[in-house]
Amino acid sequence: MAGTRELSVEVVSRRGGTAWQGSARSVSVPLIDGELGVLPGRQP
Repeated sequence: MAGTRELSVEVVSRRGGTAWQGSARSVSVPLIDGELGVLPGRQP
């Protein structure tokens, strides 16, 4: 696959600090009724 794109991701804690910062090809967030996936160039 040509031109793999990445997301710039920052995870922020409730305590007011950055818990993690970096790049990712995708992000999955757990929800009450499933999961939310985010891909570069797409709408969630």
